[in-house]
Amino acid sequence: MDEILTKLHGAFHNASLLEQLLPAAETLPPDILTLRTALLQLATAKSSDAASAWAQLERMAEDGQADAQALMASVLYRHRLTKGLVSDAEAAHGVYRYALMAAEGGRSILGLTLVGYAYLDGLSIPADATRAVEILQDTAHKGNAAAKCSLSYCFDSGLGVKADKTKATELLEESAAQGYATALFKLGCWHQYGRGGKVVNPDRAFELFNEAAKQGYPAAMNQLGLSFANGRGVAVDPAAAFSWYQRASDAGDADGTYHLALCYRDACGLPPGASTVLAERQVKTVELYQKSADLGQPQALFNLGCCFMNGTGVSRDAHKAVECYQKAIALGDMDAHVNMAKCLMTGEGVEANSAEAQRLLMVAADHGHPTGLSFAHFHKAVHPAPMM
Repeated sequence: MDEILTKLHGAFHNASLLEQLLPAAETLPPDILTLRTALLQLATAKSSDAASAWAQLERMAEDGQADAQALMASVLYRHRLTKGLVSDAEAAHGVYRYALMAAEGGRSILGLTLVGYAYLDGLSIPADATRAVEILQDTAHKGNAAAKCSLSYCFDSGLGVKADKTKATELLEESAAQGYATALFKLGCWHQYGRGGKVVNPDRAFELFNEAAKQGYPAAMNQLGLSFANGRGVAVDPAAAFSWYQRASDAGDADGTYHLALCYRDACGLPPGASTVLAERQVKTVELYQKSADLGQPQALFNLGCCFMNGTGVSRDAHKAVECYQKAIALGDMDAHVNMAKCLMTGEGVEANSAEAQRLLMVAADHGHPTGLSFAHFHKAVHPAPMM
């Protein structure tokens, strides 16, 4: 059961994976069957229906069932699954508390691994990367795939341990070989973008993304969409790209939702029956930009701001456009820096401030943005450095 819960942890507790991992639920002991039912209800329930499943899972954990305790710690670590049932502080505290309970007496390797996560992220306890690595090394040695994946990150970044890229790759490959979805996805990214000492290999990346997507891993679904859209490891297929973006969006992936919005914007890969009327597509595009923006996707925030500024698919509102640009700037989007600078120069949607506009453009220039670079070159020509 510990291995099953570890796989669920790696795949964001996806309901379809739960069904796949436990196909013979009727043969399970009653307590495990009840646990499965509670998790399935929590994974599929709408916010208004999740409370009863959450309460049932909580009762089982408080009654001392190690599997339920490990699962509680895991669900709280994936805080978005709680659907607003607990606060951020309660979630952070719960990860450490339930993980520690599950790990007591060696009852749950996943529980002990999540104790390591708590130390790594400072959840209810002071962050201690060295202690986290000690715990993760122990559970990785015992074969836990989640520990191997996280330990790979520590070796790759030199967090709590001396950086060792070879060891990082070895651990990630071991975790992926055990079918751990997070590791499959990360290894796919390494092959796709040539990280971790890997030569760019789109074919292998596609295979790994596909394996992770089968387990319901949302980010892998988005990457499969990109693979079909750009012909990486597979023939270009806009309809397949749209389908994977839709699945990623349905699973709550911000990037997948953003790319789905672009499909509607550009009328690319739309399924039969989808509206081809420009105005209707624009409304749908804005709806998806908003959904992605709410999940913190910076490009979606920028594009949503442009829609408000231009009145595309939504009523024109310069103030809302500025709000979107400001949020996108906070997330590092350089296009938003440039558009916000324009607003500050003209006073549209915000009080004019040429000095702040210049600062934003120079930041964009420092990051290689073409408009920012053009401004920097112009500024240098108009304001040359003083002669020595």
